[in-house]
This record gives sequence, C-alpha cells and structure tokens, in this order.
Amino acid sequence: MAENRLQSEDGRQAVEVLYGEDALVMGWHMAHFCQEGTPDNYHAVGITLGGILIASVVYSRYRHPDVEIHIMSTDKRWCTRRTLRHIFNYPFIQLECNRVTAHTDPAVPAVCNFLQRIGFVKEGLIREGSADGDVLLLGMLRRECRWIN
Repeated sequence: MAENRLQSEDGRQAVEVLYGEDALVMGWHMAHFCQEGTPDNYHAVGITLGGILIASVVYSRYRHPDVEIHIMSTDKRWCTRRTLRHIFNYPFIQLECNRVTAHTDPAVPAVCNFLQRIGFVKEGLIREGSADGDVLLLGMLRRECRWIN
C-alpha cells in the first residue's frame, strides 16, 4: 500500500500507520462512515492490521490554531499508545495547532467515553447540529495531550 509506514519491531502482527495515502484512506473512511461529503481540505491517515485497513483518522477544517479530527474503525486493536502518538503528532507538532476538535453523537455513549479516555474534554452541545439531531463538541488542547512529548 504505502511506502511510508510505521511498523512494529516486536515480530507480532502489528498495527501499521499509513501516510501519503489520503485518497485511499478517505475512500475507505467515507465508505464506512458517510455522514457528510468529502471535505475540501483534509489529511487522512490509515491504520492497517495484517495489511487490511481497520481504521482511519481524517483531519479536516484546519483553521490555525484548530483542526477537526474524525476517527472511524472496524477493529479496536487499532488504538495503541504508539498509534495515538502518531495521530496526535500531526495536529500538535506538524500543524502546530493548539487544539483538536471532535464532534460526535451524544446518543452513542461508547464513542463519547472513548474520546474522553484518550484525553478529549466535553465542551458543549450543539443542539440540532446535524441532520441526525444534536452534536456533542469535545476538544483537546496541546498542553492536555499526553500522547506527544
């Protein structure tokens, strides 16, 4: 798939982070999680296991010092400390953002809890913010991110 990969060194079947495959990853992301059209300006990172794409992270609506993050997965094994370091390195180190914003459906507590476990903080409720109803707004500030140095 991609020439630029992060691979495990321990010999086990490893989660790999794909870089430079925006079109491939975004196509997979939209096929699994198609709530809105493809953003005009985005960067996508794919996560594979055994050569199969199991998760995607899409960054969109970059407005320094903020960028939105969208995470989609079909297998929870994607979420490792090493993968999270790479996911948060992009907005906080490469883009030099001060915050990352996530939106989710408040009716899906598992997603809300997951985002909070990795460091996002609930910031508000956008009433009737999507065609499906309300949207929960969460944010993570650079100084709060435990995944970067």
